[in-house]
Amino acid sequence: MGEPEAPFVRRDGKEIFCRVSVSRIGDRLEGMKRIVCAFEDITHSRLAEEELRQSEERYRAIVEEQIELVSRWRPDRTLTFVNDSYCQFFGKTRTEVLGKPFDINFPEEDLGKMKEHITRLTPQNPFASIEHRVYDANGTIRWTQWSDRVIMDRDGTVAEIQSVGRDITEQKRIQEELQIKENAIKSSITPIVITDLDMKITYANDAFLKLWGYEEFDDVIGTGIRDHWVDSAAGDPVIEQMKNDEGWVGELVARKKNGAIFDASVTTSVVKGQDGSPIAVMASFVDMTEKKQSEKTMRQLQKMEAIGTLAGGIAHDFNNILMGLQGHAALMLLDVTEDHPFYDHLKRQEAIIASGARLSRQLLGFARGGKYEVALVNLNDIILKSLDMFGRTKKEISIHDDLDPYIWKVEADQGQIEQVLLNLFVNAWQAMPGGGRITVTARNDIIREEFQATPWAKRGKYVKISVSDTGTGMDEETQKRIFEPFFTTKERGHGTGLGLASVYGILKNHGGFILVDSESGKGSTFTVYLPASTGEVKRDNDDEELGIARGMETVLIVDDEEMILDVGTAMLEELGYTVIRAGSGREALAIFEEDRENIDLVILDMIMPGMGGKEVFERLKDIREDVKILLASGYSNKGDPEELLEKGCEGFIQKPFTLGPFSHIVREILDSTKTEW
Repeated sequence: MGEPEAPFVRRDGKEIFCRVSVSRIGDRLEGMKRIVCAFEDITHSRLAEEELRQSEERYRAIVEEQIELVSRWRPDRTLTFVNDSYCQFFGKTRTEVLGKPFDINFPEEDLGKMKEHITRLTPQNPFASIEHRVYDANGTIRWTQWSDRVIMDRDGTVAEIQSVGRDITEQKRIQEELQIKENAIKSSITPIVITDLDMKITYANDAFLKLWGYEEFDDVIGTGIRDHWVDSAAGDPVIEQMKNDEGWVGELVARKKNGAIFDASVTTSVVKGQDGSPIAVMASFVDMTEKKQSEKTMRQLQKMEAIGTLAGGIAHDFNNILMGLQGHAALMLLDVTEDHPFYDHLKRQEAIIASGARLSRQLLGFARGGKYEVALVNLNDIILKSLDMFGRTKKEISIHDDLDPYIWKVEADQGQIEQVLLNLFVNAWQAMPGGGRITVTARNDIIREEFQATPWAKRGKYVKISVSDTGTGMDEETQKRIFEPFFTTKERGHGTGLGLASVYGILKNHGGFILVDSESGKGSTFTVYLPASTGEVKRDNDDEELGIARGMETVLIVDDEEMILDVGTAMLEELGYTVIRAGSGREALAIFEEDRENIDLVILDMIMPGMGGKEVFERLKDIREDVKILLASGYSNKGDPEELLEKGCEGFIQKPFTLGPFSHIVREILDSTKTEW
């Protein structure tokens, strides 16, 4: 019989629990004479057991009510307990999971990580945590974080592991987004810093460090962002805007680590905390140096274009005046012998006109006008010829050349390239009044796409010619203006200021450009770039004085200048031609429409008000396709003569011209020989 337990009431009325032991006293013969009962007070142990039971029930209730995923599993991964949250998360009942491996819901690629984690859970290391992925009730992969604790047996071995897990998928997503943003800021080519509300730098990306010239992040961390600007007070507007919960956009002058300054465009934005209050400022920067330089270059180009247009207009009117003087002088010389008292005066007048024509050609060179005689040339030959001619009269100058013997050929007007070189040589000589050294080099060069020295620097092969001197050099302000026409640093009467201006225009019209590198007291280097040739160009014939050629045909001369009409008519009539005059394009078309079959040649000015020479040419060709036309102008827009020559125009002659060449081109056109002068 067991030992029953029962409640008893003591004399003082307190209820106690006792375990009762019953025994009999007596022998077999006498039988049982008495029963002895022993009572053991077990009140304390019963109370302890009740408290333990209630504690276990409370613990189980707490575990079941947890939103965390609670489980226990043996070292062999078999589940022994799971709470409701665990079952709901995985979409399983306790029956379906208990006794099964807990990692059946793991993606296969995470199993290896879990096995390593289990080996780390030992009596010596009873706590560990791990993050891994699982499949939830819908089969969706979720990120979970688990905190594991070892439960020991009485013998000190691992009995079970209790795991408490939680879903961290959203947290992971936020972390990944933040990481992406952080990586984007870090790897961005835009310089970016983050500061606290006192404008102290807390973060700077690599682009910021590179732009400001710092090597390490620690060099700028904790420094004030305004310390990196020339005007530290310039950051005040940023603070004010931030107080108003706004960003700020503007330009500041920044200072690099080495002290160099540059213009920077700044964009700031306020970084807010979870409660919506400002916690930091993010600022991004753009180095404006290149943009500012481009804008400055563009303004200079626009200025040069405007001056070029003005120079072209001046050259046009000037050549018309010279044409009038030249024509009348030529006509008078036809009837004046060498012993005539006016003969020398007329010849001197022609020489003065020729000098004016040279000045006009320099203007036209700058204005990118005039007619080029293009040929495939070797620049070494032109350089050596020009140096030889220049060096004969400049004994005080030491001249050295370093020319690549395998220089590429270029398509160019040899006379105008000679003009470019001689202007550069003279410019170098004048910069060395006490003598010095001129060095000329010629090299092949290839310009890459990233070369941004000038808008005309297209990709491709070039021949590069450098002319260096040991002269006085130039300051920055002078360098800005040296290619402007009529700008000169020489004394009055010692220069026109057209030399470098004509160099600029000639090179641009050849598809090339020029760069200058100079410093006061350290000499100058002018570097000329001309595109290398991709084909061969047939050279035009040189002008020749062949005497006077006459004729009897009918010529229509078209010009808006009365002076040119007068002298042109006189020259043509002296040569024997019948002349019809027209003072405008519309008048010329009306005359030609009326008398189209009897007009043998039209001499057409290119620049006229109302209807220009190009339009008149096209209208004349519409009226009579085989009409012969000679273009004549003191200045024309780049490309117009070449375009009209390709469309069937018989020739082009530049004003002012002398009677001999003029008579021959007229005669050759009338005889159906196409010639360009």
